[in-house]
Amino acid sequence: MAVFHAAQALVFERTGKTPKTHSGVRHVFGQIVVKEKLDEQLGRFLSRAYEYKTIADYDLTKRIAPGDVAPIVERAEWFVAAVKDAL
Repeated sequence: MAVFHAAQALVFERTGKTPKTHSGVRHVFGQIVVKEKLDEQLGRFLSRAYEYKTIADYDLTKRIAPGDVAPIVERAEWFVAAVKDAL
């Protein structure tokens, strides 16, 4: 959720609006990444982070391996720091 909220903050800062859906935030965030020539990995990770959230919240058939958690958290920290720098 930290990744999503960081993306929302950047979207709001640039547009003065916050899309009402996750897909809307991802779409506008992607446009900002392209327009401002930010690291394209930001948009990719935002989408991936949403997949992780969906697995954690709703998907009883998929699991995230314990060994995969630390790299995901590190990537989330990178994302938040990159957005903070862009703000």
